[in-house]
Amino acid sequence: MKAVICAAGEGKRMRPLTEAYPKALLPVGSKTIIEHTLDAISASGITDVVIVVGYKAEAVRDKIGSRYKNCSIAYVTNGEYETTNNIYSLWLARNHITDGMIFFNGDILFHPQILKGIVADAAPDSFVADPFSTLEDDAMKVVLREGRMRKIGKHLQGDANAWAIGIYKLSQKASKEYFKEAERLFRAGQKNVSFVVPLQAIVDTFPLAKHKVLAQYGWAEIDTPEDYMKAKQRIDSIVSSEIVSETLFSNFDELAISPLRKKVLAWANNGIIAALPSRFMPQHVRFEDGILHVRGARISVAKKRIFVVGAGKASGAMALELERILGVENITAGVVLSNDTSSRPQKIEIHEADHPVPTERSVSGSQKILDLKTKFRINEDDVIIALISGGGSSLMAYPVDGISLSDKQKTIEALIKSGGNVHEITIVKKKISQVKGGKLAQYFHPTQIVSLILSDVVGNDVDVISSGPFAEDRSTVLQALQIIERRGIRADIPGAVLDYLEKESKTESGRRSFDHVRHEILADNATALRKIRESAEKEGIEVVLVPDVQGEAREVAYRICGDIHGRTINKPTLFLYGGETTVTLEHPHKKGGRNQEFVAACLQYLLARPFREQWCAASVGTDGIDFIRESAGAIIDSHSVVALKEQGLHTELSSFLERHKTGRLLEQINSIIRIGRPTGTNVCDIMMFLLIPDQA
Repeated sequence: MKAVICAAGEGKRMRPLTEAYPKALLPVGSKTIIEHTLDAISASGITDVVIVVGYKAEAVRDKIGSRYKNCSIAYVTNGEYETTNNIYSLWLARNHITDGMIFFNGDILFHPQILKGIVADAAPDSFVADPFSTLEDDAMKVVLREGRMRKIGKHLQGDANAWAIGIYKLSQKASKEYFKEAERLFRAGQKNVSFVVPLQAIVDTFPLAKHKVLAQYGWAEIDTPEDYMKAKQRIDSIVSSEIVSETLFSNFDELAISPLRKKVLAWANNGIIAALPSRFMPQHVRFEDGILHVRGARISVAKKRIFVVGAGKASGAMALELERILGVENITAGVVLSNDTSSRPQKIEIHEADHPVPTERSVSGSQKILDLKTKFRINEDDVIIALISGGGSSLMAYPVDGISLSDKQKTIEALIKSGGNVHEITIVKKKISQVKGGKLAQYFHPTQIVSLILSDVVGNDVDVISSGPFAEDRSTVLQALQIIERRGIRADIPGAVLDYLEKESKTESGRRSFDHVRHEILADNATALRKIRESAEKEGIEVVLVPDVQGEAREVAYRICGDIHGRTINKPTLFLYGGETTVTLEHPHKKGGRNQEFVAACLQYLLARPFREQWCAASVGTDGIDFIRESAGAIIDSHSVVALKEQGLHTELSSFLERHKTGRLLEQINSIIRIGRPTGTNVCDIMMFLLIPDQA
């Protein structure tokens, strides 16, 4: 299905605003009208767009180009824009329509969810109707019966019961009938009639179903300078994606039992969404005329074969977005390893592997990546785009000769149980791998490699993220041995691993060249934190932001609660923390995770020393899985303390923490945040404390 934007008219009623450029290029907020429309089209999954231009046509072409985010743009010129209407502009685009169309008037702004809804609507022929807004004289009015269009036109009066906002979806059959009706009108000399006249003519054969605009989704039609001023004032509410009904949390309604909880959950949701590949990839990666644009950098890939490899929790979603940006036809082959297989790219294979402990599936996936080199004879005339995100270290495993996968699994498990942080675990992993620590970059040398990274590491060290398969390893084998000794786990490390490390520590070679690799971090924990801060500040909440939080989950929780407790809070304040804690497992792991342990520790502290203000606290893993799949984290407030006491659980709180069974505790007091699947991103954790003074 193609999207058609009719943007040929002069917009005479908008003068003098449209003297320099057409109405579609009027700025509203940070973007022009047509860019807002293209943003919504891109987010809906439609990738082919036709823009019909006329007045100041070159200005539109110069602004938009031949590609916008993941959309390919084709232009049709209406040379008779002065004497025709959108009916003629739409008809001129007819040869581009081969599988139905969604067409737009070029002067509307609308919430992206409106378009997503009509695209997903099962009805083959439909239109967007607003039954809530008051019908103005100039409104495109509709008579609806049994949910379908019966009449449409600005002239309708008493029986009109909805406003057609200017978005119409037609199947290929209906599109052909529309164009036939338009031609009949043109032969009769009527090129300047309304574009809805053919719609009225075909409604009996192709009854257009109503797709209702939900009350929370905004839209605006811009016909006059007054409309334009109103749209600029309302732009945030019109195009904002911050709608609670779009939450990732499957039990949002169950948890949102108070205004504070609802705010915290909505903000956390916004933060995670901001770090999804569907958001940050189109923002930072663009492909046009053989040039790959990444964060302002221009990388020529013209006449080169493009291969895609990668690993991580988000690599599948990143691969899907990259296909949309590059175009499937421009990718020769690719393999990425992920535990999220919900994304379905066409050309790039998603190989399902395992996390947090690697399995044979992780090894077989790594072998597929290595095999690409010989299968396609990849060389210096090609380019590799690597998609790297958190979790790739376990998902892409390939132990060195002499060390079995079981040896590696036992080593990783020992490090995790010892409370080793991500940097320590990574150093050891790199030393016993054939792909980590830059070894995959050396394997493909001298082929140009562009590494696109979603960081789950505090500090964004590229040699730590996914254990740096394409980054120079600055650590040493001796450091790996020292970590094992310092953690007191030498007895838990397989002999083959110790023997290999001790042998390698005596023969470790020098540095190699990584000039063929370019690293670009596209999103990280700060991406999510910025969005949360922005969401809270829009509501008049003061935000205290603390990034790069690390340490034992319980100790960090006690420290943060103590710090907040010692502050004087005079107005609503969100204390916002980002980073990643650890949990040292002295006992066998039960049911919980670091975010749940953090929240349970906060509950323990606040049970003894409650905040003076109204409060709500939460901690959530952006990847959607807090060690156990049933939980993404947890949320508590003063009601949680009451529930704890009512159920007699307050006397057992310390026991739950000691046994690392915090999930069992929190689910009994309605505190577990559930997503139930990988989110498709992974940018560490988010910890939030919202406090409202009584006088506020």
